[in-house]
Amino acid sequence: MQSKTSYFKKELLKQGFKSSGWIGIAYFLALLLILPLQIFMMYTEDSLDNSRNYNHIDHLFEVNSEFQLVLLFIIPVIAGIFTFRFMQVKGSADFMASLPLKRGNLFNQQFLIGYILMVVPLSVITIILLVMQGMMDVGYIYSYADISKWLLITFVYQSFIYVFTVLIGVLTGISAVQAGLSYIFLLFPAGIIALVIINLEMLLKGFYVGFFWEEEVAKYSPLLDAIQIYEDDISYLRLGVYIVLTIITYVLAKLFYQIRYVESASQALAFPKLKPIFKFGVTLCFMLLGGAYFGLMQSKLIGWILFGYLFGAFIGYLLAEMLIQKTWRVFHYWKGFLAYIGVSFIVILTVILDLYGYEGRVPEADQIESVFINNGGYSYYYREDLEESDLPTITDRETIRYVTTLHEVLADSDQTELQRRRIFKPDSVNIQFIYFLENGQKLKRKYFVPSTESMREYFQPLYESEGYKEIQESWLFEEELEVSQINIHGYEDVKEVYDDQLIEQITEAMKKDYLTASFDELNKNTYRSASLEFINSREQKHYHMPLKPSYQNTMELLESSELDDHVILEVEDLTRVAVKQGLNNRNEIYELPTMPKEQQDNWFITEGQEEMKQLLELKDKADYSGEWTIGLFGSNKHRLLTTFIVTDEQIPDFVKQYFEGQ
Repeated sequence: MQSKTSYFKKELLKQGFKSSGWIGIAYFLALLLILPLQIFMMYTEDSLDNSRNYNHIDHLFEVNSEFQLVLLFIIPVIAGIFTFRFMQVKGSADFMASLPLKRGNLFNQQFLIGYILMVVPLSVITIILLVMQGMMDVGYIYSYADISKWLLITFVYQSFIYVFTVLIGVLTGISAVQAGLSYIFLLFPAGIIALVIINLEMLLKGFYVGFFWEEEVAKYSPLLDAIQIYEDDISYLRLGVYIVLTIITYVLAKLFYQIRYVESASQALAFPKLKPIFKFGVTLCFMLLGGAYFGLMQSKLIGWILFGYLFGAFIGYLLAEMLIQKTWRVFHYWKGFLAYIGVSFIVILTVILDLYGYEGRVPEADQIESVFINNGGYSYYYREDLEESDLPTITDRETIRYVTTLHEVLADSDQTELQRRRIFKPDSVNIQFIYFLENGQKLKRKYFVPSTESMREYFQPLYESEGYKEIQESWLFEEELEVSQINIHGYEDVKEVYDDQLIEQITEAMKKDYLTASFDELNKNTYRSASLEFINSREQKHYHMPLKPSYQNTMELLESSELDDHVILEVEDLTRVAVKQGLNNRNEIYELPTMPKEQQDNWFITEGQEEMKQLLELKDKADYSGEWTIGLFGSNKHRLLTTFIVTDEQIPDFVKQYFEGQ
């Protein structure tokens, strides 16, 4: 009996490689084309150019990275489907079950076949890369360390995706469903978290999860995480987690396979107890997706959000039932849908009514260790190395009191209710709070404020405090600030400053002016204004500060250094001003100087000093909600310096009279 059992193993292995061996061959050829052959072409290209380091790469994932990712996502899934295809076909399932093999041994044998189809091509390509490294002068392109890193990451991710696909195959009875659910569940953790966050942002005023939440959420999806790890430095902790998950998933797949009924072949779900869980999961995902879609498309109106929930849940429930029942005639299963939607809407109402007290929660001052607050003045969003623990924070108790007072007002204010249609004005802000509490926890909130001027009594003391100013432009107050160059961006040109002494003087002058700036100066519109660009060449960092006419120390220094040309826009700098109402095509104003005369007549164009002065004065009062576009032209009539928008109430009568006379 023992020899007979061995015979069946041998023949099944041979048959498995005959039916699925094409996967390994295709994988090997694809890898050969996109890695060794591509590297060889890079090498010969450099040899012809008689150059080196031209094609240097940081890691092997940079070589045809898109194709490598496609293979990583597709090959393990295909291998998992075809090596366990026998489970999904009734005849094959009956035959395999009749063999004198323990089910666990049969599972291991089929699992090994699929694994070999992936590992062998990967190993052969690794050997080829090692041989190329030893026999050719490609060390400037990649190193032995690059090979080991590439092999380790690819092997770990490939193993997890493969074993996960096998697990899904054990839980389903149709290969097409196995393929679809494998990708869905590999994306599911990140997808469901993102949907929950988007919906909570629409339902809860002030809801905020912090910076870069999309990148953090992506780590919960193996597919999205693989994309990130291809671009970032390797994290051995993350790889260790995937190795542990691979082992756990393998054990689960084997256990489920051993208790799986052979009759499950051709069934959408192999285990009946999974059906209600599957149905609930699909319905929930479609409900959240429907709410997010209709909410975002219809300005977050609560009626459309609730309709989206109902519509999405209905579609999701029908699709789940159709898949389980394998028929479209499922409309009589309405009782389960009513029960689901009833419970779901009760939960949603508790969120809308804020029965959990989220919206009104403001920490007590004695509970706060420090606080970070940002109104968009400094773009922390674009710092790739950002960690919340590294954010500059306010520790001054008086300034913290200003913050909590403002927060309380914003939490209760009708102005900051869930904004259905956000109309941005020059003093509109998206303001974020991150409290670092004494107990080690964090509390985060975010509000859109249509107008800070309308809440001047709360914003003014905060904006004018040194603690607030220092964290908004924290780089300016670094103890070891390195600035190697300052670019002065005027309306007509850019002047560059390299003198270290002058750079230090300008930096100190800007620091003084900024610290003494009033609320009105800070809140004044600086759209398309002159600015200073501070450059740290060593760290490749660029910082910008608006150059306001009220910054006396800075302006006097620039004037004494003869660097103040065109940094303040005067009427003498203009040759003409053009105005038009309801401008649909923004490019039209750039094309204005070369337009035919009959088309220019659709604009109000003036070269009069008094009229240009009145229109120039509107620049600091620009209002994005307006409908009148004003363009200022500089040293010649073809040079557009800046544009801005004002309302009908702001536009002078002589402009209106021109259009009324047409």
